[in-house]
Amino acid sequence: MAASVACVYLVGCIVMSGTDSIALMLMDLTPDRFAPFGDVIAMRNDCMEKMNAARFDRFVDLATVDVDGGCAAVNLSLMRCVITSGLPYQIELLERHPRGSQAFFPTSGHDYVVAVAPPAEQPDPHALVAFRVRGDQGINLRRGVWHLPMLGFVRHQSFLVVDRKGDGNCDEFALTTPVTLRGSL
Repeated sequence: MAASVACVYLVGCIVMSGTDSIALMLMDLTPDRFAPFGDVIAMRNDCMEKMNAARFDRFVDLATVDVDGGCAAVNLSLMRCVITSGLPYQIELLERHPRGSQAFFPTSGHDYVVAVAPPAEQPDPHALVAFRVRGDQGINLRRGVWHLPMLGFVRHQSFLVVDRKGDGNCDEFALTTPVTLRGSL
């Protein structure tokens, strides 16, 4: 059977090798491509201001931290990879955070991958798009965006995480359609 190509949200393409599986190709992350799913966190001159007697450049308003609830609190944490992954990678599970955004910023400088699908009651595996993210870029996932749980490709690859504190903010969905993430970092 010949492969068919379906474009998703005009930001990238998934290649389907048949009706029973999906091959998801990585593309480079840009703010425009990622806009439907959240913010790209990076040092950009358009959001720079001087601070501490001009000894530092401060990059402001890089992402919107969104949490619901009158008593909701923001959690700032670090995470470190102890079991590495490789490409190609079989995506079996997606998750979303319905009560708050979730941001990741690498602290070890290694490139990584994010795969996302639009908010919906259940994720559509055919709507997944995948990005290759540079080790000097972070991402902020909007509330409710379905995404692949974080993968580490290098032992002790680490991230600063900003998300909503507390229970009830992580839904998981097991995929019944096989999705294989392909590409290189």
